[in-house]
Parts: sequence; structure tokens; C-alpha cells
Amino acid sequence: MRRGYRGPLRGLIMGPAALVLGIGGALAAAPADAAPGKAEVYLVDGLLGVPVAVVLDGREVVASAPPASVVGPMAIDAGPHVVTLQAGGRTITGARFTVTSGQSIDLVAHRAADSGQVPRIVVFRNDLSPVGPSKARLVVAHAAVAPPADVRLGGTTLFHDVSSGEALSLLVPARSYSVDVVASAGSDTILGPVRLAVRAGTLTRVFAVGDPSNGTADVVVQVLPVPVVGAGRPRSVPTGDGGQAAESYVADGPDLRPPAVAAALALVLLVLLVRGGRGRLVRLHRRRS
Repeated sequence: MRRGYRGPLRGLIMGPAALVLGIGGALAAAPADAAPGKAEVYLVDGLLGVPVAVVLDGREVVASAPPASVVGPMAIDAGPHVVTLQAGGRTITGARFTVTSGQSIDLVAHRAADSGQVPRIVVFRNDLSPVGPSKARLVVAHAAVAPPADVRLGGTTLFHDVSSGEALSLLVPARSYSVDVVASAGSDTILGPVRLAVRAGTLTRVFAVGDPSNGTADVVVQVLPVPVVGAGRPRSVPTGDGGQAAESYVADGPDLRPPAVAAALALVLLVLLVRGGRGRLVRLHRRRS
């Protein structure tokens, strides 16, 4: 799949979207309202056209979720779960997913971008890690019935060929932005432009849903608070592809990856050996004297 960064902004992450998600909770800040051993789940209804009932682990948690709405947060236990969406007494779609303690995730219901347009559910992890002063995290997710698209911010293309079920995440200054999504092949508009007032200390998610070809394209916006820390520029930004359980985090501390640890231990061992050798030479010299 072809993707290319085209813009001056930094901190770009192709976010993961998968039917089963199990990312280590230590890599993200725990939701503020989540109890120990719990995770927070939001359902984003992007199917449009009909309200749906949300059934979680066999229990109905919402009787009628309006189209283009966000349901939650729902506090659930860490571990595997099953969610199904029903309308008129029949199941429309469902998915199995796994969460760990402290996670915050979005279950996004939308139609696949193929000829069958089969309803499906994808899972996005909400990155609630801290941001710097006057900064915010902005996520644009392609969940529309449309081909691969270009995501643009203020008219500048940030990523090319973003497929349905993938998301773009970036760290931005807090201010108003114009966001739109256009087809990579041709000039058809999938979303927007949408004007967003992005506030500092927030995670703002923008979901493009619906079918542009029949006039049902819409946008769902979700805003969550995130912690704010002192100014610090991230030294690395790992990336991941949609459909994979990728680890997304900002490495603000020392580099403690295995190669760096091994090199540090080798250096300490070398110093100890040199010092030990010098001590033996001094003792031998004294004996001969």
C-alpha cells in the first residue's frame, strides 16, 4: 500500500485499526475515570440510516443508539469481549476484541468500502498520553464507503492512500483547523472541509463515515481530555499500519532499548576489568620493590 508524507508537520502516526486489539496498557495513560483492572470503551455508530441496539457480552447496554453518535464511556473488565449491533431484533454486525487494564478504545461501526458494503466493526486505541503546553492530538479516521483517500489539513496533504479502516494521528498546536479527505485517485471529496476548533490538552477524533456517492457522507467528532506536561520535543514517533496491533508512544526518556542496554553494560564491564588489572599491576610492583 502506498503512503507518503507531504507536509511540514511532525508527529504523524498511522494509527492501528483491528478486530482484535491487545496493546500493553503501560504505553498509554490510563483513563481518568477507569477503575483498576478496568478499560473504557466508546461505540461510534457510523452505519447511518437506522438506530442500533448495542449488546456487550450478551447484555444490552444501549437500546437505541442514534446514527452518527458516540456511546460511552462504558467501563469494562480487562480481557476478551464480544460486541454485537442489532436492529429490528436481528444482528447487523459484531466483533470480538480484547482490552487491557487502563486502555481507552473506540469501537467504530461502519460499512466496508467494497461492492458488498458489509457492516463491520474496527477498533481504534485512544492515545491519551500527555501532550505539551498549548498542544493537542488530532486524529482523522477514514471509515467511509470510499476508496483510499488523501487526508489534508489546511489544504496541505499529510498522508496519501489512507484506506478505509485506517487513521492519521498528529500532534498540533491548539487552534482552528480545516480538515478534509479526498479520493487519492481523482478529485472526489469524501469529507469536508470540516472546520474544527481544537483545544489544548485534548484528543480530538474525526471519523469520516457514510457513502459520498449517495449523499450520506457525514462526520462524527469525539473529544477526550489528555494530560499536559512541560515542553518537550518527542525524539521518536513509531508508526503502524491499519489492521495491526501497533505500539504507538512518544519516547521522552533515555533510550533503553536492548542494544543500548547491552552497550552500556559492556562499557561498565570493560571499566571494571581495566581497574582490576591496574590493581594487580600495582601489587606486583610493590612485591618486587
